[in-house]
Amino acid sequence: MRKIYALGLFMLIMASGAFAQRAIDWSVDEIVTPTELQSDTNVGTVFDIEIVLKNNGTETVKTTDTGAYQFVFQLATGQLLFAYPIVNGAAGFTLRPIKREVPSGDTIHEHWTLTFPRYTFVSTNTMFTAASILINRGADSITDGTTANNVNTKNLVWWNRQGWGVGVNDVVTNDVLNVYPNPASTEVKVSWNIGSVDEKAVVRIFDLNGRMVAEKTASSSAFEQSLDISELDAGMYMVEVHNGDFKTTKKLQVLR
Repeated sequence: MRKIYALGLFMLIMASGAFAQRAIDWSVDEIVTPTELQSDTNVGTVFDIEIVLKNNGTETVKTTDTGAYQFVFQLATGQLLFAYPIVNGAAGFTLRPIKREVPSGDTIHEHWTLTFPRYTFVSTNTMFTAASILINRGADSITDGTTANNVNTKNLVWWNRQGWGVGVNDVVTNDVLNVYPNPASTEVKVSWNIGSVDEKAVVRIFDLNGRMVAEKTASSSAFEQSLDISELDAGMYMVEVHNGDFKTTKKLQVLR
């Protein structure tokens, strides 16, 4: 998961340290919220973010400094669900001026309310990651002595609309995509746990050369689709479910 933001974090740190004069040890000290995610089939998933930032250094963070922030949700399996912000199709950083001076050892709280247009059919374990660095490219620029504490992660349950899965054993921890039977010879059923309020899911099958050999668009609010594979040659294929900008894949073996 750290691969999602590591390059951008490194580039911002390098840029901010070009004229380093103040050494600041900036950290994401605590994730206050979210503590869970709630699905809504009409709007998706709305959630509040509150994080605590701390100045662990010896010099003061000033109002001329800027905080750079990134938020990432992923499944317990490591698959990316949602990132904010998205820049050119990848996770980026959103900038926000520091609202007051933060002396050495002091903390500051920052808040966001975000929505991603998806909901889950089955209550699912997820991970939320908040990352932040401090930048100031002026004459009074800064550098962060370490990046180890610029990232904080919290485990959450993403509840379905009904709130089912109140027991630990009822919460899904596996992948969101299921293909069965697998191996198969005549027909395969594809089911998924994540839906979009904006778009219908499209199910595609690709051969190992990347050629699409089957495609079906699911009906609204559907979480399962059957596909005829009786004409496919024996071998390995990739099944893909594309739902808005969320995409997940799984292998399928066809027997003859």
